[in-house]
Amino acid sequence: EQNTYIQRNGDLFEFLTDEEKDVEQEIKGVDVDSTEVARELEALIFDGVIRDRKIRHDGAGHDYSFARKLDDRLQGRDYELSINVVTPFHEHASNAEAVRMASMSSDELVILLKADDRFARDLMMYKRTEKYVRQTRATAPQPSIERIVSEKGQQNATRHRDLTSRARTLVSEAQIFVRGEELDLRGDDPQARVRRAFQTLVDKVYTSLPMLRGATYSEADIGRFLRQNSEGALISGGSNLTEAEQEILNFAQANNRTGVRTTVKAIVERFELKPYGWPNAAILCTVASLFAHGKLEAKSDGAPLEGDALERALKNSHALVNIVLELQVEFTAGQVRALREFYRDMFD
Repeated sequence: EQNTYIQRNGDLFEFLTDEEKDVEQEIKGVDVDSTEVARELEALIFDGVIRDRKIRHDGAGHDYSFARKLDDRLQGRDYELSINVVTPFHEHASNAEAVRMASMSSDELVILLKADDRFARDLMMYKRTEKYVRQTRATAPQPSIERIVSEKGQQNATRHRDLTSRARTLVSEAQIFVRGEELDLRGDDPQARVRRAFQTLVDKVYTSLPMLRGATYSEADIGRFLRQNSEGALISGGSNLTEAEQEILNFAQANNRTGVRTTVKAIVERFELKPYGWPNAAILCTVASLFAHGKLEAKSDGAPLEGDALERALKNSHALVNIVLELQVEFTAGQVRALREFYRDMFD
């Protein structure tokens, strides 16, 4: 095969005629850029096997986006969480301990594929043949060569199907690491393995996610939280707040002490990131709850924002930057009692 007397087509070997041998040698001489190979490998693994662009975390009921990485190199858009596939082309492909150690300080789900020389060779051959067939067809070759080129194209389609199948097997059998820990995930379905491993990644990166107590939120809930019963909200102290509400209130109070203006957009940007990783709807519902509790007031362009107008603004992502939050003045229980007594006496 190396001397081009025969060719492998799947698991079959075929003798080559002189013309076929010439074509095969020309294919082997085609120069393929490493970025083209990386793109094909990304498509095989991420589009063909993992397939998800976002993965749902069951506890939060939220779909988290992730960055695609191939051998530590970003492929496309970056996100806080990543899936990093370490392929046989990586310098540490045969050193699982080095890969595990490197994962300790990263926010990545690391998938270490087994070394597979045949997969690597076939991938290179697929890209060379694809490029050769495309270039040769453009030059209108003689009929006998055109027939061979057409056959090469058909064989290459079979080769791609084989590569897709073997990519699934490689992910099924891969070692998976999160924060220095190898996950013991059994099962032949590679997509299901990755989804289960992603749960662990979210749990380890977003350590404050449990503050939401496993509740799920939607944008439709904002109005309900905004209008919830807030009896006794004027009484000082946050004992009636949930842990998530108190955390957002603490953030607003810290900004207030340092003279930093707090907007709803600033809160969303803070609590979407680690260690929180809270869904957008959960953040907005929690802020709405703080309005209902009388802990925060909203203003837009210096004017108070309340009721339906506030609900519409919270549901408009472009308006969040203009919703400025101010801390509600806290009153003591004695002050509230005195006001109630005055009101009763004054208005009978």
